[in-house]
Amino acid sequence: MAASALEDVRIALLGPVTVSLDGSVVQLPGGRARSLLAALALSAGTMISLDDIVGVLWDREPPAQAVASVYSLASRLRSQLGGHFLTRAAGGYRLNIARESVDLFRFRELVSQSRTPGGDELALLREAEALWRGTPLAGVRSRHLQLYEVPRIQEERLAVTERRLELQIAAGDYAETIGELRELTAMHPQRERLWAALVHALHLAGRQDDAYAAYDVIRTRLRDNLGADPGAGLAAELQCLLAVGGETVEPAPADVPQPHQLPPVSGGFVGRTGHLAMLDQVLTEQRFRVVVVDGAGGVGKTTLATHWAHQVADRFPDGQLYLNLRGFGGTAPLPTESALELLLNSVGTLQGRGPGMLPADVEARSALFRTRTAGRRMLVILDNAADTEQVLPLLPAADCLTVVTSRNQLRGLVVRGRAARVSVRPFSPDESSQLLADVIGRQRTVAEPDAATALADLCGHLPLALSIFAERAARFPAASLAALLDELRGPGDRLDAFDAGGGDDTSLRTLLSWSYEQLHEPVARTFRLLGRYPGDSVSIAAAAAVTGQSIAVTRDQLDQLTAVNLLEQTSLDRYELHDLLKSYAAGRNRAEDDAAAADRRLLDWLLHTFAGADRFISPGRATEPLGTPADGVTPLTFTGLAAALRWCETEYRTLRQSVAWAAEHGFPEHCCRIAWLLEPFAFRGKHWQDFFAIHHTALDVAGRNCDLRAHLLNGLANAEDETGEYHLAKRHFHEAIRIFRDAGNPVGESKALSNLALCELNLREYQLARDYAVRSLDICGKLGNVSLSATRLDTLAEVDFASGNISAAIANWRRALEINRRLPGHENVQAINLHNLGKAYASIGRHDRAVRCLRLAIELFRLTADQRAEALARLQLGESLLECGQWTAAQAEWRRATEAVADLDDPKLVEAQARLAEAVAAVHA
Repeated sequence: MAASALEDVRIALLGPVTVSLDGSVVQLPGGRARSLLAALALSAGTMISLDDIVGVLWDREPPAQAVASVYSLASRLRSQLGGHFLTRAAGGYRLNIARESVDLFRFRELVSQSRTPGGDELALLREAEALWRGTPLAGVRSRHLQLYEVPRIQEERLAVTERRLELQIAAGDYAETIGELRELTAMHPQRERLWAALVHALHLAGRQDDAYAAYDVIRTRLRDNLGADPGAGLAAELQCLLAVGGETVEPAPADVPQPHQLPPVSGGFVGRTGHLAMLDQVLTEQRFRVVVVDGAGGVGKTTLATHWAHQVADRFPDGQLYLNLRGFGGTAPLPTESALELLLNSVGTLQGRGPGMLPADVEARSALFRTRTAGRRMLVILDNAADTEQVLPLLPAADCLTVVTSRNQLRGLVVRGRAARVSVRPFSPDESSQLLADVIGRQRTVAEPDAATALADLCGHLPLALSIFAERAARFPAASLAALLDELRGPGDRLDAFDAGGGDDTSLRTLLSWSYEQLHEPVARTFRLLGRYPGDSVSIAAAAAVTGQSIAVTRDQLDQLTAVNLLEQTSLDRYELHDLLKSYAAGRNRAEDDAAAADRRLLDWLLHTFAGADRFISPGRATEPLGTPADGVTPLTFTGLAAALRWCETEYRTLRQSVAWAAEHGFPEHCCRIAWLLEPFAFRGKHWQDFFAIHHTALDVAGRNCDLRAHLLNGLANAEDETGEYHLAKRHFHEAIRIFRDAGNPVGESKALSNLALCELNLREYQLARDYAVRSLDICGKLGNVSLSATRLDTLAEVDFASGNISAAIANWRRALEINRRLPGHENVQAINLHNLGKAYASIGRHDRAVRCLRLAIELFRLTADQRAEALARLQLGESLLECGQWTAAQAEWRRATEAVADLDDPKLVEAQARLAEAVAAVHA
């Protein structure tokens, strides 16, 4: 039965798991399919990652094909419930229903409403309890859910029951309440809040002897089983009994302390308004009782958590606990038994007695801690946690809010405890500026704004690094920020500058080492190798090439690095290593690895993948064979131009940076070949500054007389021609032609001659231009290369058009178009031919033909994603439409042309737009 509307879905988890659609109960599959449904319902409306789903279904021992099994299970659920009921998105699955469609969330909402002043608290709690039909998640055979989810949900229900019974006692309903309390204390024999309520009810009902007897039972059980005295609630009931009966009874323990253990507020707290708002939202909504604040070392997690805790401390009248778990540091993590002893002592359990009175095992101590915090509104800060297993036993009762800080993302805690997550990243530029100004004085940052910005960038906007550097700058008030910046940029390891000399926690290198040293060696090796990666972000495929491992293994290792915040995942398959982490990784790499093989693998992967993309971007371009990539390198393949362009756009910064990186690391051929392959892509975007830097770098390492040098000179000359450096371009074209001729490369010689013809055309040397164009075309004819002949015909037509021989130009462009239409993958050059034909027809007043050619050209330019060429064609089309009297259509084309190239700095487009602006003004005049 399929769901007809998402609002008609009802899921019941507070008992046997059931689903109803439009009021009819659905027959659910059993086994792991039901467990999957339960896990998704527990996070209704939000996505659960595949990794988390696998953890729920198979706990710690998933099979090799676990992900494939998840797909199969999800398919079974879809067939039962309808495809729109369950969707896959962003690497996981989401149950597309409102949270109130799940009885557990309706229960929580009613409980939340009951806490609102002025409401009928007792009625709302009774309504919430009425949703329960038995043991939650009954029939679900997930060990993970039964071990972590069910006890937590039952704890919520028991807390509600305790509060409801207390309200009933306050309302004078003793008889029925006492009977229910007898049953509950038998089921939960060490639950102090229930016993306190029972003693209180018996006392108010006038049954003093029964009240004393009940008190004696729980006191004996606590001492015999836990080695502890009764807590605050029972102590208060005993005092009431003593006041009424006047008997001599063992004195009650001293008042339970209200601890206030928050570390002092650090001065100069900066920014983090979004993070503070997220924490406020968790506190207000009360959906979560645990918050994970995660982030890299030195990013300011503890500062954020303690600053917020001080702001909201008055919301927790029973006290605030703080405990450093030492998960990452120079000493061993705090043992769980010791952590529980400290927490129990803080809430008054020992009351002056020795720790030997506490139960020995962790589970018993954990249960006692939950008992001691039940009914108390406390804020618990568990700082610097190592992992989920360290934290789980330390969570207090549901009445408390726990904030856990860690470099580890504690994914297991988020899944098991349904914790909220607040991920802390480096400062924004504005926050970095504020911190520097606060420490060194606003006058200095205002006086040298560029130096202050550069300093923040070199600190990676990491709060600890900024604080260390700002402290140094404050000690030298007479030093300019520019001088301090030069010192930071100087030779040597940048991390040396980030040591304040105040101990391990003020040395950035030491803090980073604490995270690194907890990695398993294969993962640590991957981290080190990523420190050498030339780009700002790395794809999984590129990382696999660097490490020489499979995609699956690499993905898992990158995920492990992300989990401990040594890497940031920016999309499904891309990751970033922040600058200072990258410096640290590179330093470890230099000390521990022979990275030459990894360097070659990466460059081979980039080069061969880029060559595959170039076959679609420049289908007619002749390139040299590359040979075989290194072992373990699997280049990407592309299905068409769009995919090739997307990859180039995504990897452009890496490709650009890899040219200088290859030269620096002793790979001159890779440097030159990548620079050469970048030419057509860089031309599309007119990245002139990049283009010249790339080519000069490559020419510095290219051989004096080789094809690669000639290709690079030809590309450099093309860019110089495009930017008006015609005489410099001519010199480089002639040098390229000489090298091609000496090397016996007629294809290269023909290409350079054709480009030289266009350069002479720009200088209005029409006869020279025609001579070079004809020589270029003759070479292609002798080679029998039809594709190149079409390209040379286009050049010759350009010369004819500029010389005023319009009929010859049209004939040559038509011949070139006929050839290119027969060649697969030549859509872009067809578009160029059509654009040129449109321009030629417009010049002789045949605007009807011009419009047809230009519209076809624009469609092809759009197909090949050539924005600049499309814009130029639209500008030309607008002129022809204007001549045809279609002013509105012309104006629309000019507007689209402007929008298409808003981010391109192209002299030709600027000139054309200015010319057309004059035409528009003339029409309006």
